[in-house]
Amino acid sequence: MTPYEQHGDKLLPQLPDTCPLGVKDRQTCRLFTDHFRERKTGPQFALCVMRCRTHELGFTLYPPGYPPWGRKPWVRDGVVAKVEDDVQDNAERFRNTYFEAALDAAEGVFWPREKAIDSDFGTPSDLTQECHLSRSIRLLGIDQEPSLREIFAQLFSLPGQLLHDAARVIGQQPHLADLGRVVRTLLEAIPSTLSCVFESLAICGAAVGLWPPLHVWRPALHRLLPRAFPSGRMPGAVTDP
Repeated sequence: MTPYEQHGDKLLPQLPDTCPLGVKDRQTCRLFTDHFRERKTGPQFALCVMRCRTHELGFTLYPPGYPPWGRKPWVRDGVVAKVEDDVQDNAERFRNTYFEAALDAAEGVFWPREKAIDSDFGTPSDLTQECHLSRSIRLLGIDQEPSLREIFAQLFSLPGQLLHDAARVIGQQPHLADLGRVVRTLLEAIPSTLSCVFESLAICGAAVGLWPPLHVWRPALHRLLPRAFPSGRMPGAVTDP
């Protein structure tokens, strides 16, 4: 993950000088830009694909907010952060993201049962809403055992009791609206001052198997940093989310 910046009519990434394997073995990487990959969904600009001759590895540079393969961001961050007004409700920071499904459900807004066929995937169905809501629950660690929920809570600067209370609710197999309210309550409680929300989400998403582990390029430090779940015992990962 790396910031993208405007250069003329293009968005170009800040390029790392190390690949993910170079972080591990500390061999000098010989990197070059292989190509830019157009996306039909997700970031509305071409993503840079780099290759390392040393490690014979290719990798894609994603902007903050987007996980690998994501059609939507999980947070509006970096170049995808286009918030027109000051957001008073913390949960509203997550509008127009994957969390939209939970926010809509919390308000009693349920997506249509019939899937409309369109070219830009712009009309989701109720199955999509349930899928996104289920991923939100996994991503926030609500369905984990108590000791792991405490680690998820620390990553999001949340009181652990909030996650334990949320786990009790989902254990009762509640209605979709109640599940949405559980997720919304947690999103509201994430401090607006927490600057690394997406990094926390990226760490947790990799831990539960939603995407591979991410590395973050820190231009100020001139370092590529791996982001790993802070526990020797990982949560149960699901290989096919």
